[in-house]
Amino acid sequence: MLGVRGLDRLEALARRIAGAGGEVAYARTDLRRREDVTKLVKLACDRYGQLDVLVAEFTDCPICLPIVNAPP
Repeated sequence: MLGVRGLDRLEALARRIAGAGGEVAYARTDLRRREDVTKLVKLACDRYGQLDVLVAEFTDCPICLPIVNAPP
């Protein structure tokens, strides 16, 4: 499950993963927007049944922590 702001980079990475035989799902995601993060988490849960790990490569992501700490 991938989420990145730049759609071109996101689609290119997804093609590389799929081309190497991997399974990939993705959504354009801006970590500064709560609705984008919520959408990404919902997509992951819908597709894979649950979200095990969320890694945010963003130095200041105040909206990620409450989502990660939410009860199952």
